[in-house]
Amino acid sequence: AQLSLVAYRLRPGDPQAQGRVLSTQHVPHAEVRPGQHGAVYFVDHSADGALLSTATETGIVEIRDVADPARVLDQVTAGPSWISTAIFHPARPMLATAGSDATVRLWDTSDPSDVVPIAEMPVGHAEISQLAWSPDGRTLVSANGDHTVTVIDVTDPGRPTVADPPLQWPGRGIVRAVAFH
Repeated sequence: AQLSLVAYRLRPGDPQAQGRVLSTQHVPHAEVRPGQHGAVYFVDHSADGALLSTATETGIVEIRDVADPARVLDQVTAGPSWISTAIFHPARPMLATAGSDATVRLWDTSDPSDVVPIAEMPVGHAEISQLAWSPDGRTLVSANGDHTVTVIDVTDPGRPTVADPPLQWPGRGIVRAVAFH
């Protein structure tokens, strides 16, 4: 994008240079932020839009200030390896994380500079690809690498209840995504 802009500035009347600049307007551009721990697999905003979470390949989840995304407010180790999802609750100051170790973790984010664990739930024997909150925030579901979807009742975040058995998707492969409609 920057090279196309330079070319356009050098040849402002050239339709090819202008076309190259215009073609970059819908392309996402990566930006390296200080403090990142490897590749970022998932990003989410808190319900109030003030916080940003990043799930990384190293098991670290970072909480950032949206007003200053370079500023890391806190970092938590959310697993021994990669974290696929770090999603904020739709109404409470809470974060759910999951990844390679088949465990869902809940975190209290009321003080974003001191994120503390609330609960930890093993949900299977395979990695978790994605999490999704129900719109009312009472249910959390996980897409699992063992052909299942796990439903978790988080009405009481300190005592979440994992549905047993999980929902099965036999013969369809790894469940990679979940959502509520």
